[in-house]
Amino acid sequence: LTDELLGRTPEDDDVLADLDLDGTEEGEPYREDQDDDTYDSGDPDGQAGAGPLGDGGLLADLGVGEGELRALRPGDALGEIAEVLGASEVLEAVR
Repeated sequence: LTDELLGRTPEDDDVLADLDLDGTEEGEPYREDQDDDTYDSGDPDGQAGAGPLGDGGLLADLGVGEGELRALRPGDALGEIAEVLGASEVLEAVR
């Protein structure tokens, strides 16, 4: 009945069979000696490096260059970006 309501046909079940899955979709297999509270970041000392991530030029078309964006302190970044976008009043209302 659910398939009929959703408009599915029996051929739709073959969609999963057509996927080219290589076995890495679920990530690394669980190890018994693995600590559940940590993940493998690839860093030998087990800590991720600090610093900004992502595309620094993402807001360049809105007047915030990469250098200016990276110079913002984390607490100020959201407010400055909201101000450039004209949404600072909305941000203050949400806070």
